[in-house]
This record gives sequence, C-alpha cells and structure tokens, in this order.
Amino acid sequence: MAWRPLVLTAAACSTAVAGPCDIFGAAGTPCAAAHSVTRALYSGYTGPLYQLQRSSDNTTIDVPPLSPGGAANVAVHDQFCAGAGHVPSPPHPSGLPAIGSTVHLEPKAMPGYAFRHCYSQGYVTPTGPSGSDHLFKLVHPLSNTPYAVSFESVNYPGHYIVPMVGEPNRPGIAQSPAALDASWMVSIVPSGGFILTSLSLTHSGGGIVVSPTLNGTCAHSYSRPSSAAAMGPNTTVWNVVSDSGGGGYPSRAACVILKIYDQSGNQNHLLPATPAINNPAYDNPVNATRHAVSLGGRKVYGAYFETGMGYRAQNTAKVARGNDPETIYMVTSGTHINDECCFDYGNSENDPDNHSAFCDGCMEAVYMGSGYGGQGKGPWIGADLEAGIYGGPYVNDSFLRSDFVTAMVKGGTNGFAIKGGNASAGGLTSLFDGPRPNTYQPMHKAGAIILGVGGDNLGRSKAKAGVDGGDTTKPESLGERIPGLSVGTFYEGVMTVGYSTDAADTAVQAEIVAAGYGN
Repeated sequence: MAWRPLVLTAAACSTAVAGPCDIFGAAGTPCAAAHSVTRALYSGYTGPLYQLQRSSDNTTIDVPPLSPGGAANVAVHDQFCAGAGHVPSPPHPSGLPAIGSTVHLEPKAMPGYAFRHCYSQGYVTPTGPSGSDHLFKLVHPLSNTPYAVSFESVNYPGHYIVPMVGEPNRPGIAQSPAALDASWMVSIVPSGGFILTSLSLTHSGGGIVVSPTLNGTCAHSYSRPSSAAAMGPNTTVWNVVSDSGGGGYPSRAACVILKIYDQSGNQNHLLPATPAINNPAYDNPVNATRHAVSLGGRKVYGAYFETGMGYRAQNTAKVARGNDPETIYMVTSGTHINDECCFDYGNSENDPDNHSAFCDGCMEAVYMGSGYGGQGKGPWIGADLEAGIYGGPYVNDSFLRSDFVTAMVKGGTNGFAIKGGNASAGGLTSLFDGPRPNTYQPMHKAGAIILGVGGDNLGRSKAKAGVDGGDTTKPESLGERIPGLSVGTFYEGVMTVGYSTDAADTAVQAEIVAAGYGN
C-alpha cells in the first residue's frame, strides 16, 4: 500500500507508549536485537534508526525518530536523498565496460592474474576461485572528471582503489577517500589495454604498475609471481575485464539504506550482506526511496528488497547461540514476495563463506515467501532452520496476503512455534507448535543476524530457464555465481533473549496494530 497524506489526529501525535521491546523486556525476554526503518521500538529510544548513503558524493546521514519512541524523521530522509544523482555524469572512456559493471584489472603482461586488495594493500595474484577481493564495481569518477573512472571494491562498498602513501605506483584501497585520490584517467593503448593514471594531487602522474612491490604476503596465502622478470614487459598496461562472477546484481540505487541500527544497545547493526559460499560479493543495500507507506498518518519508508539485496550482522552480542531459546518477529508484506530462497530475518551462521559452518540447526530465522510447500499460491510463514524451511500445513490464510504482516518464529529448547497475523488489524494466529525434525534437535545456532537473504545468500533456482543456459539439472554450486533471488519487504523486527510468553506476543501484536501501519 502506497503512502497517502492524512490529517493527523491528536492520537497520532500523542506521547509514545510502551514499544515492542518494552513489552518483551517487562515479560522477562528483553530484545537482543531491534531493527526498524519505520519507527523506534522502545518508548524512550532517540538514537538513529538507519543510515542513508547517496552515490553522487558518497556521503552518509543518520535518520532518527521524530520524537522518543516515534516514527522516522522522513524530512531528514527526503532532503538528503533529494541531493542524490544531481551531479551530471562525465563522458565515459570508450572501450571500457559499462558503468556499474563488475570488473577485475588484469595486467596485459600476465593473463590470468589480477590486482587484488588484502585489507588496504594491493597485490597481483592469479585470479583463481578464492575470494572476491579482485572484483570492483566500475563507477563514475568521484572527481567527476571527463574520461576518468573510479573502482569501488565489491567486498567493501565505499572503499576505492587509491595510490598508497609513499608508493604512488602501488595502489591499495581506502574508505571514503578524497575524490581525486580515487579517480583514474584512462588512456587507450593502440595495441590493446589501458594505462590508468592517478588524478591525485599528492600522487599526480602515478599509475597502477606491475612491479615487485605489488607482491607480498596476504592472509589468503595466494601464490604470486616470484620476480619482476616473471611479470614480463608492458607492466603499466591493464585489461579491464568484465567479470560474470560478480554478475546478476541490479544497479545500486542513487540513495540507499546503508545501515539499519540495532536499537537494543547491543551494537548488532545490519550492513550489506557479506560474501557467502556461492555468492562472491557483498549484496546491494535497498533503494531508500523505493517504498513509501503510512504509519499512524505519517509517511515513512519500508525496506523494499529486490534481487541481490540483503543485510547481515556478524559477531553479535546476546543473540541466541547453540540451543538457547529465542523469539523472532518481523513486520513484512504479503504482497511483495516470490518463491526463491530466502527472504529471512533472524539467526544465522557466523561464517557464511565456509562450508563447514553450515549444518542442520545452524539457523533459526523467520521466512516469508511462497517457495516451500503449502496450499494455493501462498505466501507462507516458515522457520528457516538451514537445510530446510519448516512449519505446519501452510494453510493459505487470507491475512498472509495483507499489505502488512506480522511473522513470528519462536525457538524453544525442544521445539518451535510459528505465529502470524495482519499487522494492521486483529491478533496473532498459531500456525505451528511442535517438535523440530530429528536432525535439528538440539539446535546449533551461530548467532549472526540476516535480513533479506538465506544463510548461504544464494537463490535456489539459479539453474532455471535463462540462467546457466536453462540447464535445470546443474547444481547450485556450479556455473555462474549470482546473488540471492528472493524479494520481500521489511519494516521492523526484533530477536529476544529467551522464549517469550503468549501474553507478551499478544501485547506486542496489539502494539504493532496500534502503531498504524497503512493508516
């Protein structure tokens, strides 16, 4: 449901009452994590709800609630995003892949090698299958200089290739650098390839040159050419190679929600999801202006997820681990869904790039979609426990097709429960309450938090028609690497310490309804 202006009533402007985390806390199950892009989830919360970033100048701003416990201050949001994309795009060097493409830099003298970054330092190593620190997004130059480009790290959005201090011919990466430091003039070599020259005021004239200084130890233990002789001639000439291994991502929006803050005080903030086993790049953050809705008569923005978008929090505090109990809910939508894996919010593996980290019961997240069983067209609420999504009979209840849906998964020490309801009216319905499958008891929760993706951040239908040549027999672990294919909408969600009482669940649902989603 789109936002529509309404006349505010006295009730809409009233002093904040107990929020979801106040209610859970009073019942003895405090919030371990509390995330929302629409409002504060504690009656006294005044900190930031989320952080915006715009691509035109790479700047960020935090969006707070209008008042303690209130709705997001959309005036801050709209004013900031209104400045996105107003810088005209400079002429693009001919012969390069299109702006927005994922590329790697290959020395012309060394086919099969690529420039990589390890932390902030640059190296040249074989491309190989390991890691994705050789992948960069080709973007308009931060300096807006004609016929120049900038290279943004795929692994670390907001970090760009720059000359290293004291070593102008050895690049590294830096976060939010000076515009000229991150801008490279591109000169075409008639015999093929490009020379990349820094526009930095400090390192003017310096280029990206293959030399012995571009070798060294790195945590990934890559093999490296042993000498300058092994690198051959033409050490200043580079091929800018379009890399399908990072393909499949939509273009990043001009203004995005870069971070969703944890309101609980436990610092479990959500950032673009990290690379996973079969996804070599960070996910895109959501478009900050894509989805405006009404909350208690005020305009707010939801987080509208499309292919390749997702968030994760690693190394969290107070989130359930092992067989610890917890309750997870999110307010989502039953109208923006698909059958892909997996639009989740909740507990996940802490090492998504490691096969050994995945096991039955390593996850416990609430799922919303139409991809896993059920009657009719869905959607359904399920519990993603890692190797499967489980629940009850998945009856096609009408409230699940509402614009705003409360979806809840409760993980006990010897079983789990699922509840759901219309987030704009009425109470919660019990959808399942019983034991876990045999291999999921006890649980092995790892305590990371995911939003908008599954534990391995990969779409289950990657071999469907039009992908991988339409070969539907090809395993997901083979072929082109693409991001998770799930879509969905997120407004708010929490994870508790302990298994909440039914009375607390009922009170939280009543508070969500009173907040006025869609009203």
